[in-house]
Amino acid sequence: VEYCKKDILANSPKTWGIIANYARGFIANFADERLLQLFQPDERKECITPERIMDEGLIVVIALSPLIYQGMEVPFLRAIKQAMCGRILMRNSLRDYSATKPRRINQERPILFVMDEFHTTLTPGGNGNEAFFLDRAREFRCMCFLATQGISAIHSRMFDYGAARHLLNNAATKVFFRTSCPMTLEYFEFLVGSSAREVESRVMEPVPAPSRFRLPN
Repeated sequence: VEYCKKDILANSPKTWGIIANYARGFIANFADERLLQLFQPDERKECITPERIMDEGLIVVIALSPLIYQGMEVPFLRAIKQAMCGRILMRNSLRDYSATKPRRINQERPILFVMDEFHTTLTPGGNGNEAFFLDRAREFRCMCFLATQGISAIHSRMFDYGAARHLLNNAATKVFFRTSCPMTLEYFEFLVGSSAREVESRVMEPVPAPSRFRLPN
């Protein structure tokens, strides 16, 4: 409901027809059986929970293509992101009760959290939850790789340029690629300084691939 409220307020300058169509598509996804399977898994199958991912070192890939779901995947991706981030911040207190004697889940295994187009999962309105997670994640051995098209994409979800900058400031390392996004260019100049600088040209030589690709244990 809060997501709908934030988005409807953001779209209020547009026609009510657009808002009605948006809301109808937004709410309709909760009846999509394919997406509901994420939250109602078959009882005969094992559930992949954030606790299992951290404890067993599972590699989990979640791909909900916008081309297939036409925007209906967004609230589900937010819910999955929120659940994973919340459990990571609770890692020190999580227990495994499947054995005879409860035990703490693995506290040493590093976590790699990779999200492409992560602006689509940002909480509308920019209440700071994502910035708080990025600030604290390293304490729980979690490394985040977040990719987006530009800062304007983040701003379109947070509705606040200051909140978008606050989020970016909690990212320790930032990598910029060629872009025409004015907000991204402005932020880049803010980081490196607006004065002209000489950029050294370097030649990158190809590195042969290893003979065998091995995933971590």
